[in-house]
Amino acid sequence: MAWAFSFSHLYLFLKRSIEELTDVPADTIRGWVHDAGIVRNSYSAETKTRCLSLYQQGNTPKEIEALTRVSLNTIRRWVAAAGISREPGSPPKYSESVRNHCLLLRREGKDYREIEVLTDGSEASVRGWVKKQ
Repeated sequence: MAWAFSFSHLYLFLKRSIEELTDVPADTIRGWVHDAGIVRNSYSAETKTRCLSLYQQGNTPKEIEALTRVSLNTIRRWVAAAGISREPGSPPKYSESVRNHCLLLRREGKDYREIEVLTDGSEASVRGWVKKQ
């Protein structure tokens, strides 16, 4: 059977999908990929440094992903591994008025996505604010 895609593309599929498409266990394919020296999503040291710097400056991983095209999970993994936090004394990401407006909209029955669209507050931030109340 001839495949219309390369071996490296196969690696991008989820474990279950790989097994379903090829009838070869994902662990075997992962071994082949490793032996072939194929690395996926390798980023330069500069990209990693930039992402960590953006995080320390107050950007969310989601915003950093949009700016840099580095996956959300990779950014979160880098932040955790570096053990960094936001700059001490840095201003909050959102003003108190944005926070209060978001909370008011939530009390009025708006869902999180609607609030994100109507305001500058991210869905995740609004969820956190509601949870803290």
